[in-house]
Order: sequence, then C-alpha cells, then structure tokens
Amino acid sequence: GGGGGGAVFGGGAAGGSCGGGGGGKRSKKLRNDAVDLKVCVNCAATRTPFWRKERTGGGSLCNACGLYLAKNDAPRPKMLWKRGGGGGG
Repeated sequence: GGGGGGAVFGGGAAGGSCGGGGGGKRSKKLRNDAVDLKVCVNCAATRTPFWRKERTGGGSLCNACGLYLAKNDAPRPKMLWKRGGGGGG
C-alpha cells in the first residue's frame, strides 16, 4: 500500500480593518477594572460574587458581610472572615 499526502492551502488571512471613529484619546473602560476598585469596608475582601452597599452608604460590603449585616444587624466578626473556619475545642 501506498499513502498519499495532501497539503491543504486554505486561503486567507484577511487584513483586519482598523477603523474608524472620530479621533480623540478616549479610553472607554468596560466593566473590567471596576470590580478591582472595590474593597469591603468590613473584611477588606476584593473578590465577591456580589457587592452590597453599607446601610450608611459610606462604603461597599462584600456579599458575605452584606448578608450578615442585614440578618444580624451587626458587622460580620473577624473569626468568620477566613474561608472554611471551624472551630475546635
């Protein structure tokens, strides 16, 4: 048996069209860096599935601290900040 090799020459690197809007140095930032600017005022977390506002409106709370504050009417204690904390005696 023999084997045949076939090279496929697909055409086409099309040049990307870089184009056109009005000139001006406007960098529009999509909601990419917006998350990184927020820090939880209680536990200083920078990553959370949902940002919540403090009652006084003074700062942002992470999801956990915001829910805890709403339920218990008290700021989330430091012992709960680290994930998977459990206590042993």
